[in-house]
Amino acid sequence: MRIVGGYLGRRRIRLREKLHGIRPTQEKVREAMFNRIEHYAVEYGGLSGKKALDLFAGTGALGLEAISRGIDECIFVERHKATAYYLRQNIQELSVDSHARVIRLNVRNKGLWKMLSSHAPFFLIMADPPYGKGMGQFVLQKIIEEDLMAKGGLLVIEERSGVFLDISHILHDGFHHGIIPLGERKYGDTSVFMWQKRVLS
Repeated sequence: MRIVGGYLGRRRIRLREKLHGIRPTQEKVREAMFNRIEHYAVEYGGLSGKKALDLFAGTGALGLEAISRGIDECIFVERHKATAYYLRQNIQELSVDSHARVIRLNVRNKGLWKMLSSHAPFFLIMADPPYGKGMGQFVLQKIIEEDLMAKGGLLVIEERSGVFLDISHILHDGFHHGIIPLGERKYGDTSVFMWQKRVLS
């Protein structure tokens, strides 16, 4: 598996097939995803120098792609010990240690969200949760409720095709942060949902 674009483009990412629950985002899907991300980021100065969050990071494909394309700092959240080990190996081998931080906690851990709030806002938040366990909806709600997104920031969540991620019940008066849906794209059995935090006039 390789990084698709940016200054690390074509560099390999270390992957071990037997790691727990790993389903890395395919290169073609990642390329299409980041083409959309960069398109919507242009109005806010692009990705350069900004901060990202990679939830369910696995071996780091999404966060490392973001760093390659200009993100200055990325926090990777991965709870499994062996997977986090290979994630750290990838970070070291690509010499991006100064741009990356790995947190080994479960996304359901309340302490994680307090920690992430202290590092917010993030311009780019990505999540590739296990399919069919309701985790996409869970992190969508937590990210909005904790107000983790920067102005112009983008939220990208992968899920199994056929799963609907809904924010209508989240965006009531207490949690309306100018977040608008940018639509869903389907790639085989994968759906990629995207939202942006727009500045309201």
